[in-house]
Amino acid sequence: MHRALEITEIVSSVVSACHSEPWGSLGRLTALARCRIFHEDAVDLLWQDQLTILNLIRCLPDDVVTVKNQGNSFELIFHRTPHPSDWARVLYYGRRVRMCAIDYTLNGGVKKVFQVLRTRASGDYLLPNLVELRWRPVYCIESYTDIDLFLGPMISSISIFWLSASTSVLDTILRTRPSISTVQIYDILRGKTVCDQLALQSRFSSFACSLPNLTSLSLDICVDTEAILHLGKVPHLKRLVLGPPAHASSFVFPSTLPANLFPDLEIFSFTGKDEGIVYLTTLLRSWANPPLESFRIVLQCKSHPTSASIDELLRAVSEHCSHDALQRIHLGIHVPADQGRNDGQYALTGRALRHLLPCFSFTDVSFHLSGGYRVDDHDILMMAMAWPKLRRLRFRGNTDRQSCDATLQALISLAKHCRNLNTLELTFDATCIPALPPHEQLLYPPLTTLNVGDSLIVDAQGVAGFIYVLLPRILELKTSVENDDLDDLEDRGPGFAERLVCHKMWKSVEERLRDLY
Repeated sequence: MHRALEITEIVSSVVSACHSEPWGSLGRLTALARCRIFHEDAVDLLWQDQLTILNLIRCLPDDVVTVKNQGNSFELIFHRTPHPSDWARVLYYGRRVRMCAIDYTLNGGVKKVFQVLRTRASGDYLLPNLVELRWRPVYCIESYTDIDLFLGPMISSISIFWLSASTSVLDTILRTRPSISTVQIYDILRGKTVCDQLALQSRFSSFACSLPNLTSLSLDICVDTEAILHLGKVPHLKRLVLGPPAHASSFVFPSTLPANLFPDLEIFSFTGKDEGIVYLTTLLRSWANPPLESFRIVLQCKSHPTSASIDELLRAVSEHCSHDALQRIHLGIHVPADQGRNDGQYALTGRALRHLLPCFSFTDVSFHLSGGYRVDDHDILMMAMAWPKLRRLRFRGNTDRQSCDATLQALISLAKHCRNLNTLELTFDATCIPALPPHEQLLYPPLTTLNVGDSLIVDAQGVAGFIYVLLPRILELKTSVENDDLDDLEDRGPGFAERLVCHKMWKSVEERLRDLY
């Protein structure tokens, strides 16, 4: 044996290098684990992330349990209760696990599995060094009562799926690990009655108020004002994701909030309904200029919020978030199609977007608004100049509300100022082809796919030549009718025939571009 292999750091580096390989790392680690020198480090990496508890169950002797593959799930047949000595291999590998997922593949046998796990050697945690737990056993409620089996002393992150107010899992977490830093709860079952729904929101709000050391909280439900005030003062809270309120009557929010909340927030996401715009604007005005990197809002509304309310929301983003930190913004406002055509009072305007121009670190800007947008060439120029790091820019509206205020000149602005642009979705007027700038002014961004929405076009050959020079890497053009059944033209709305003509014209541009390449 080479003396270098007596150095712990070198052994660890060799094993880590094998683990970092994108392909074949499992086989390499398995081979290293057979060598005495590399065994401990290799086995640690082989076991650190477990997407199922089955691998540990299989460490029990064959005369204790049989595992049968049922296709999408597994059947576990226990022949006898394990003796203390039967747990030796389970505990040997279990201490190496850092992340474990309890998933639905255990099917209906999950309760029996947990009963057997409770017979493990007294005084030992099954996974004593577990840091992250992903809990999604089955839909049955009783499976959540056994989560304490996995809440060891090192646990800092819990993700839970399919949770309802009737479970005691929240109380178990607070009782055993109140200092936990990361909590994610998805697919919360809201209950059928208003009382159940209100109780649910109250319970989650109380739960949030009882966690003093959070750095990340994701809930598929909104919390009340008291919880918001608590979370806003939690030191080092960096990620906050909130879902819609449990019931409309539970969505009561004051017109003002204390200032200087959420000083360290980096990621914020909110999914809500009609009251969301006002709620968010009020919430943002209480922020202490945090170093926010990502701001994501999706609202399902019964009616269109006005352009003025969207303007106020974006103004609040600009005035209460750090301009040099914000990199990603997504605003989606979805309204039923029967709310009528856009008359301008609901559209996102260039004036509203100007509030965001000081945020010079943007890489991803996305707006999906049923009310449409009114963005012209000057607006695109200002955005391109203000956001040189832009990689993705998307403007999408309902098919009868797409705007053609911009022209092909907008593509020139983006090609001149956004070197890294790789995704673009924009409806524009391509009926007039402007003169191309000198090639030394162009940055030739790596844009390979362009979604033109409902862009108007009359000259496929001329537009193809224009795009070929301006954006030479584009090979695919998409439109708003890309996935429609074009053979079934019945029951189509007004203007669809014109959209279909433009779609076919853009497909002709796509073919010409491929011929040019």
